[in-house]
Amino acid sequence: MAKTQGGTKRSVTEDATDDGKAVAEAVRARIEGKSLYICSIKAKRSDGQVIDSFGRYLAVVYENGESVNDWLLASGMAVPFEK
Repeated sequence: MAKTQGGTKRSVTEDATDDGKAVAEAVRARIEGKSLYICSIKAKRSDGQVIDSFGRYLAVVYENGESVNDWLLASGMAVPFEK
């Protein structure tokens, strides 16, 4: 989900399933209104960004020093990215 001048832009996959909606709400509850540290992930083969199969850039998001990515994986709300 990305903020735009006109409001919030949602990905197609976020609203596609009830599970996707539940995960989006859990993430929103965890990070909304909080300071975040976002680290983009560099590709090993070049200086470019790693892009997933949907053309989105990949990143690790930290909230209060904890990886939100790891939290999603540990809670079963996400699966590891495999290229």
